[in-house]
Amino acid sequence: MITVPEGGWKTFNVSSKRAARDAANRRSYQWDHIIEHQSKFIRSAQSVSVLGGENSVDQQEELVRAMASETRFGRRMLVDAFDGVVRRPVVPGEQFTRRAQSLSVPNRYYAFTVMGRRPSVDYQVYRENRAQVLTAYCRGVRLKHPDAREVIGIAIDPVTTDVTSQDVVYLDFLGPPTTEELAAARKDCDELGIMKDSAMTETEYLAQEFPEPKSIMGFGQVKVGPGNRAERRAQASAQRRKGGGKRGR
Repeated sequence: MITVPEGGWKTFNVSSKRAARDAANRRSYQWDHIIEHQSKFIRSAQSVSVLGGENSVDQQEELVRAMASETRFGRRMLVDAFDGVVRRPVVPGEQFTRRAQSLSVPNRYYAFTVMGRRPSVDYQVYRENRAQVLTAYCRGVRLKHPDAREVIGIAIDPVTTDVTSQDVVYLDFLGPPTTEELAAARKDCDELGIMKDSAMTETEYLAQEFPEPKSIMGFGQVKVGPGNRAERRAQASAQRRKGGGKRGR
């Protein structure tokens, strides 16, 4: 059981920690926009399968339902990873992919891909190639993370292009990968030249759900401190005690 003392919520609601968290969460709403963008095409029956085949509305809904199950803090992390991919410069014909583990759902992983298009390549052919790479990468995630039960992939054009589209992949695995599945995934990745150990690096993601509140005090000087009146009084009292309780004139 969790109990909240009288006035506890009000104190938290006006605290600098709450304000700092809300400010940090603003970028996470890009994840909501991605969900709504996909949902709009599903509801209007305009979504298409780039690589062929048909997916029912229920099957397509599984994707957005999974993405929507991420917490606000988890969405913030995913947007940071996604933005780092979209804004990465890639030459025509090359791709860059980043994988990330969900902070909200155990055994769920994401793959974000950006690919440059050669001007001579038809856009539909480009999307098919991009979707093929994304699908192979999503299956190849289990080569590094055999515990993966879900993999969600999003592929997009570089941010510098005039035309943009999104391709999404949702894979729901029923159990641990078999030897045959891993061998097939390795073969597909090798044929596309992806998921090579020599080309992959691991980066630790550091973040706090409640970042330290900061206020700019001058030229590059940053002071970390409370933001509401009660907290300021407490800080002032602590500073007076530290100085022996004397007041200067």
